[in-house]
Amino acid sequence: MLNFVTSFGDTLPISSLNKSENFFKGASYLNFNFLLMKRFTTNVGARVDYFNTIRNRFYFSPRFSASYMLTPITNLNFSTGIYYQAPLYIWLIADERNRELKSVKVNQYVLGFDHQLNEDALLSVEGFYKDYSDYPTSLVRPYLVLANTGAGFSGSDDYFSSFGLEPLISSGIGKWQRTNVSYSMILPSIGISAEF
Repeated sequence: MLNFVTSFGDTLPISSLNKSENFFKGASYLNFNFLLMKRFTTNVGARVDYFNTIRNRFYFSPRFSASYMLTPITNLNFSTGIYYQAPLYIWLIADERNRELKSVKVNQYVLGFDHQLNEDALLSVEGFYKDYSDYPTSLVRPYLVLANTGAGFSGSDDYFSSFGLEPLISSGIGKWQRTNVSYSMILPSIGISAEF
């Protein structure tokens, strides 16, 4: 077994892995749209995920969105939902203990508006908040999780969240093409607790 020294001075045990295995994932989604009072639209939905390789094989994810038409060309929008992401295959195949991992959970909230600039162009601005949990940590470097916070990989297994703003301009160019211009600003919030 080889050792690799990181830029932080940590020594990581490195070994090679040559393994093949088949996994099965499946999902089903159901949603309902409702138009209320001609200006208010809601969407209620749920997703069920199945992954045969981890101990908790089924995950249920409810979702809800609402849109209020302020004017014929401007809408105020809100959505919320729970989202899950299964552990990476490399973690599951490299170490059997990782099959006890939970899927990463995100509680997400989005508030925004959209405005039709002209027949082919839409301006949309959304603010969001995401609360993450059940991220696995490394046994070799327990202060590190592989969570992309938008500013690199960091975090802890306690909790972290992010919030941000995403303006988007979408425009049609001809009948079959669309151009999107967007910018995302993400601010991570990381909670760390450790014992020394």
